[in-house]
Amino acid sequence: MKSIFLHYKSKAKSKEPEHKSFEQSKKIKILFNAEEFDQELVSELTQSLVADKKEVSLMGYHPVKDVVVKKLSSYFSRRDISVFGRLKSDQLADFIQASADFLIALDTSGNINFKYVLALSEASCKIGFENQDYNHLLLMTMHLTKNKSESVRQLVTYLKKI
Repeated sequence: MKSIFLHYKSKAKSKEPEHKSFEQSKKIKILFNAEEFDQELVSELTQSLVADKKEVSLMGYHPVKDVVVKKLSSYFSRRDISVFGRLKSDQLADFIQASADFLIALDTSGNINFKYVLALSEASCKIGFENQDYNHLLLMTMHLTKNKSESVRQLVTYLKKI
């Protein structure tokens, strides 16, 4: 039931917002799946963006929130979103509502909770890795190779060319 309802509510908005170039951008959000992308990789990505003088906010997803060590950022789990799509976490609601020039989505699982947050998040340009479930939500996608670190570096390289 939850999957059907969240899928319906996570449809992409019909209007495509205008976005800034990477040079002009100030705020970047990173939404990541903690089961797929480890904290070291996310930390490396964050440091790279901060070195480019970008304000970075993070939100991680893990199905079981208690499993994750909260060193880097805020996390949400499937329990932070009700069956009807109501957000139970203030941190998650703040992350979604905060505007950003770019949102980097690090996930290929197609998880409905991740997709819901990705769809609702306020960002002018959303980018991430190829996934049939997310392609309509992302403006730019790349293929994720076995070497996730290299794939993330390539994603940032292309982001900087926008």
